[in-house]
Amino acid sequence: MWFGEEKHLWPDKIRSGRVLYPWRIRLELVKTGLADFNELAQKLSFVKRRNSPNAYLIGTPANLKRLIPEEDAKLIIESLK
Repeated sequence: MWFGEEKHLWPDKIRSGRVLYPWRIRLELVKTGLADFNELAQKLSFVKRRNSPNAYLIGTPANLKRLIPEEDAKLIIESLK
């Protein structure tokens, strides 16, 4: 789950003294790799506008501040090479 954080962690935040990246999420490394998002987006249920899938990568947090469904997360992980 996303949560707000005011702590300055990144060098540019420390230099500016402003909150530049207020959102955090706890992560656990599952798998690393590369996947072609434009190809993968055609199979993801959370990507509703198939003609502009990159719109779901914009924002903080991305995906219009919504969680990615577990089925989509599994598909992304399985697609990593």
